[in-house]
Amino acid sequence: MPESERNVVSWNAMISGFLQNGDMARAMEFFKKMPERDSASLSALVAGLIKNGELDEAGKILFKFGNRCDGREDLVHAYNTLIAGYGQRGRVDEARRLFDRIPVCSEQGEEGNENFRRNVVSWNSMIMCYVKAGDTVSAREIFDQMVERDSFSWNTMISGYVHLSNMEEASNLFGEMPSPDTHSWNTMISGDVRETRTIKEQLSSSARCKLK
Repeated sequence: MPESERNVVSWNAMISGFLQNGDMARAMEFFKKMPERDSASLSALVAGLIKNGELDEAGKILFKFGNRCDGREDLVHAYNTLIAGYGQRGRVDEARRLFDRIPVCSEQGEEGNENFRRNVVSWNSMIMCYVKAGDTVSAREIFDQMVERDSFSWNTMISGYVHLSNMEEASNLFGEMPSPDTHSWNTMISGDVRETRTIKEQLSSSARCKLK
């Protein structure tokens, strides 16, 4: 197809094809040649770079082109993808800096561009970053700031407590959850079983010590 006849959808399709084949160089080349870009173009490139292990390059692309793309209502998806990517690599501080760059919707109204603001995925991604790092204190601070939560928000926070064997906080939060689902119940049951096993092992060890 002649370059003059390509539209944004055509360019995005070609970039996605290069990314699926792991051809980062061509994907980058075509992205930079696009006469106009939308947030779908940017999101696809960021996600593809992260999938292929190019996390730092994904960050550079987002910061360089993020403000130049049309359709800013979708730009948050690119940010969310990069936040999750940082979290998977344990780069929590960088994830938090990126999270803080996304405007938040407050009770007084929206700050910044109304089409570019945090959504529930943004909050969940940041919570997951902290939970993966074992920092449930920071994760809970983010959780408590959320105006709208979904089951993933609750389950991630509960799983974080269970993983650290803090069953008291896990139980308290589980009791507050509006509609626990199968994942919620399974997490709590596995936590209770593990705690019971730990207590039994401690009692058994104590008994053996007394017999010596």
